[in-house]
Amino acid sequence: MNRRRALSREEILRMLDLEDPVEHDSDVSFSPHESDTSSESEEETVPVPRPVVASTSGQTLRGRGGTVRRTSQNRARGRGSTDDNNGWLEPPNPFGLINEEDIPTYTGVSGMEVPLPTDRTPLGYFTLFVDNVVIDRFVLETNKFAKQVKEHLPDFYYLKRWNCDTGTDSTETRKLIGILMAMGVVSKPTERSYWSTNSIMETPFFNKVMPRDRFLSLFTFWHLNDNEEAPLPGSPDYDKLYKIQPFFSHLQERFSSVYYPEENMAVDESVMPWRGRVAWRQFIANKPCRYGMKLYCLCESSSGYIVKMKMYTGKDGNKREVDHGPNVVKALTEDYRNKDHTIFTDSFFTSSDLVTYMQENGTSYIGTVLKHRRGNSTDISSKDMKVAKGKTVVRQKNNVVAVRYNDRKDFMLLSSKFTAEPVDTGKTVRLTREQRQRGEEARNAVKHEWR
Repeated sequence: MNRRRALSREEILRMLDLEDPVEHDSDVSFSPHESDTSSESEEETVPVPRPVVASTSGQTLRGRGGTVRRTSQNRARGRGSTDDNNGWLEPPNPFGLINEEDIPTYTGVSGMEVPLPTDRTPLGYFTLFVDNVVIDRFVLETNKFAKQVKEHLPDFYYLKRWNCDTGTDSTETRKLIGILMAMGVVSKPTERSYWSTNSIMETPFFNKVMPRDRFLSLFTFWHLNDNEEAPLPGSPDYDKLYKIQPFFSHLQERFSSVYYPEENMAVDESVMPWRGRVAWRQFIANKPCRYGMKLYCLCESSSGYIVKMKMYTGKDGNKREVDHGPNVVKALTEDYRNKDHTIFTDSFFTSSDLVTYMQENGTSYIGTVLKHRRGNSTDISSKDMKVAKGKTVVRQKNNVVAVRYNDRKDFMLLSSKFTAEPVDTGKTVRLTREQRQRGEEARNAVKHEWR
């Protein structure tokens, strides 16, 4: 079988667009590999040269194209370059140093911003959020939907016990909400079983509040928005939450206007249990409720009070979700930036750019971060780095500190407020038998301000 003819010297130079290999850039040299391959042609032949890029750093890359030594310029252009470490430097001290003048000092006043209800019961506080505005909206849209059903389906079963002239009112709507809340406490197999008169199954409360058939009719027509005004999919105004948007928006407004939060707030995700049919139902294996609708919530850290929330309704078409977590934090904290708050998050939301952005907008930020997240310090986020238990490795960029810490497990966090300096708790660490046998002495327990 014929072998492929090796390229001649002139052909090689012509392909490389060079007049003379000796006159080529000094950073590039050609290292021909020895070959005993003979050619059937009588032309002078040489093996194909493989470029070797010289570098003062001594770093060598080997690949299918030969041996390449990376220059500092090439390395700096690469993603997550090790030359400049993405701007992260070793701090002046082992724990990092943040200028206290650049840390916002919280001067806000948290607490109720509306008068407390005279009836200080769970129902009284409930009406602070689900007020007459919401109830009147329920009544209006429920009566409207019942009339729409009668126009299209005059023989619909639940219309038999429904008078479209009178419809429902606010008192009956409040009873409906009360029954639904009671159903969440008392679990029964079907809706009809709540009105059972069987001596074993009977719960008198439900029959006293509302007849069964009236409840089923009212619940069937219960609506929050006008179906006939719903924007079609693909239109600029299309909203997946259209049917509940008035109620959802009203709750958002009441959450933020009834109570002003303390300095420390947290952003996290929550799953509202739901096994029904909805396009954006999520399955999250490591959650207590694996099936449901996912909410992103901004909460007060000490009480868990929800200040603002955002429902995740899936990706927008086939568009790639870039910086989804950081964008959620920006959206939820929009009304609380430049007010000296401190935000805590987990690794799903945190990025180096987000911490800098929040700091520039008068908000401190502390959060764990994924080690491979773009913009991280490349040396301390390396998988090859091993951190001893209880030890920290710190890098700093401007007034942001990156900490690699090993507690129960190895993790990494970014902070624009706290350093990695440990704080004495006043307690003593109990030594194990092995530690006492080695002659170790008891020491004071320490913790970090960001824990």
